[in-house]
Amino acid sequence: MKNLFFILFSVCTTLSAQTISNITLAYTCPCKVTATYDLDVDTDVLLYFSPDTVAIGWLPATTFSGKEAGIGIIDIWDCEAAGVVYGQFFFKLEVAGQQQCCQPTTIDMTMIFVEGGTFRLGAAVQASTDSGTSGTEVAITNNHDVTLSNFCMSETQVTQAQFFEVMGTNPSAYQGGVYAPSDDKPVEMVNWYDAITFCNKLSLLEGKTPVYSVKIGGVEIDWENLAYTAIPTSNNSTWNAATMELSANGYRLPTEAEWEYAARGGKQSLTAQGSPPDFYYSGGNTANDVAWYSGNNGSYGMPTYGTKPVKQKQPNALGLYDMSGNVWEYCWDWNAIYTNAPVENPTGPSSGTFRMSRGGSWHDNAYCARVSYRYNYSHYTRNLYIGFRLARSSE
Repeated sequence: MKNLFFILFSVCTTLSAQTISNITLAYTCPCKVTATYDLDVDTDVLLYFSPDTVAIGWLPATTFSGKEAGIGIIDIWDCEAAGVVYGQFFFKLEVAGQQQCCQPTTIDMTMIFVEGGTFRLGAAVQASTDSGTSGTEVAITNNHDVTLSNFCMSETQVTQAQFFEVMGTNPSAYQGGVYAPSDDKPVEMVNWYDAITFCNKLSLLEGKTPVYSVKIGGVEIDWENLAYTAIPTSNNSTWNAATMELSANGYRLPTEAEWEYAARGGKQSLTAQGSPPDFYYSGGNTANDVAWYSGNNGSYGMPTYGTKPVKQKQPNALGLYDMSGNVWEYCWDWNAIYTNAPVENPTGPSSGTFRMSRGGSWHDNAYCARVSYRYNYSHYTRNLYIGFRLARSSE
């Protein structure tokens, strides 16, 4: 039998500060693996496993209820009893109570926990052109180390159904089509102002503290009652002066550094693949496997032209879908040239010309879908190539 590998344990800081630590594996015949661990409180423990964290992702958790604080032991796999004798498997343990910050939203959106860490921001290699599927990777000057705290990221881009539920409208150009249900496609024809409004409205719906503040004449916008038609569609200095409270527990856009770290797979990818992989795209090196882009989207006038429903391509190691392709994704940051100094939890400059967007779209070539590719998209224009996904800071 091949070795069985334990990838990592994920923790998510909460008010109760529960942790699981000192996890070790022991292999005993016949084909049994047990995990020994430490808990600091009485809680439930969740077990995930996967034969391939990149292509398949983590399979649903088994819950071991009522585990007591202190040293514990769990039989986590008996492959002979399950009819699986050979193969390589990955495991992770999480504390159930620690997933509070990443619980699904009221609009049926799954939030994925991303354990913080340090990574090298920007392209690290020069890639060759591969029949239009790889593009040409150009190393970015001033690549630098970034250290991030734990956060959560939505499993998919915000869909048309989710946008409608919060905003009461679906402005998307690509509704309907041969793929059903159509409202599973990512919302587009939205600008950056729409995106932060959505975040604040959803936060208020769930009783969370909004992350963003925009004041008109010194008075905070009434986000709960703000009409979609009142959101600016031209460059607006008042909305450009929006501030972000990163420690608030509401929903927000990811920072650019968070976006790239999550797109690369975070620690999941770094641990599972080695030190570390520089995937061209989120989840692998072949665009067709992980992204909707111009090379597999069809021609104008065809029923397959335009956006596609989310979760049709392979996820990355974190279980995040469509971070390459489908629609561009707004980030919080203003555009700026990278500096070469290490930085912790960067949020970009205080002002700029455009907000950064990442990931490429169904309309762009594979080059734009690379995890390191940056684009300065107009933050006030609504167009059919751009949408967004949600993030949350750990509680």
